Amino acid sequence: DWNTAFRVAAQMPDVAFYMVCPKGIYERFNHKYVNVFLFCDLSVNEFIEIQKGCSITYLPLDTNAPAGLIVLYQAAALEKLVVISDTPVTRAYISEDRGCLVELFDSDSVIGKMRFFLDNPGIRKEKSVRLKSFLREFCSEEKYVETIENLIEKTAYNK
Repeated sequence: DWNTAFRVAAQMPDVAFYMVCPKGIYERFNHKYVNVFLFCDLSVNEFIEIQKGCSITYLPLDTNAPAGLIVLYQAAALEKLVVISDTPVTRAYISEDRGCLVELFDSDSVIGKMRFFLDNPGIRKEKSVRLKSFLREFCSEEKYVETIENLIEKTAYNK
C-alpha cells in the first residue's frame, strides 16, 4: 500500500524512510522528498544492506492475500521489528509479542506505533528476537516436511 506508506512518511519528516518498490511505483512516486529514499531494481544483497541499516521494517499491505512474506522473513533474520498490515495471513506470523499489526490504510495508527517503537529500542529488539525464534521453531523447512508427512499419514489412516 504505497499511498499509506507515503502518507506515513509525510507525517514523520524527522524519520528516514528507505522504500524499495517495483519500477511502476518508482516512476509514479519518484519525486524529491526530504525523508524518503526510493529504490527499485535492487539485487537481494543491495536490499539486505538497506534493511540492515533500518530500525523497523514496515510492510503496508493493500491485500488480504499473502504478500511481503519474504521481506518479513528477512527482517526476522536481521532481528528487525516488523510493522505490517493486519491480514489473516500476517496474523499467522505476527502477534502482540513478536511484531506489530496495524490496520490496513490506517496511517495514524502506524505513526503512533512507529513512534513508540522508535522511542523504545529494547521493546523493538525483544519483539524481533521472538519473531526470529518463532519462525525458526514453527516455519522451518523441517517443520514444513513434518506437517506434510503428518497430513499424508492422516490421509492414509482415514482410507
